[in-house]
Amino acid sequence: ITINLGSNDILSYSYIRAMLKMYEDNSTDAEKAVKAWIEENGGDVGQAFLSMLGTMQTVGKLPAILAEFVSAFNAAFAKYKQDWNAALKAIYELNPDVQIITVGVYNPANNISITEGGSFKVGPFMQPFVDQINAFLKSGHNYAKQCPFADVTGTETWPISVAGGDFTAKYNWCSHPT
Repeated sequence: ITINLGSNDILSYSYIRAMLKMYEDNSTDAEKAVKAWIEENGGDVGQAFLSMLGTMQTVGKLPAILAEFVSAFNAAFAKYKQDWNAALKAIYELNPDVQIITVGVYNPANNISITEGGSFKVGPFMQPFVDQINAFLKSGHNYAKQCPFADVTGTETWPISVAGGDFTAKYNWCSHPT
């Protein structure tokens, strides 16, 4: 049996909540400028991300946005753990003799840099979240002793830069090596 339960959803949900936090107070000219810039430039997520970080730092909202990302991750991860345990329970009830191998997650952002060829990588920011998910999958769930764990944390991804243009189109290809 192969199952994949929402590891992408945890991070996507966190990113969306951070973006909503950014736009909850639409009163500053800087925020209006970021929205206008995104619309005028075809909505490229990479360029929008760079613009958002700079603008939010300028207006003093970057810490609140990062805190929202962490809060959203914690909420999504709590739900993920419930769903994981419920799914495995249902599978074992249907087939008590089933062999389930738990495959960990890798850091899809490990080779994303802010600028083309730049040394600042997004991956180190994401690694603690990946480590939490893997710790749970390896030994933190109700069926961990029955399910061998396959560690894939060293999975290589292709380099990509946020500022390299057309980030949205390139991201899926570069961050998913298989």
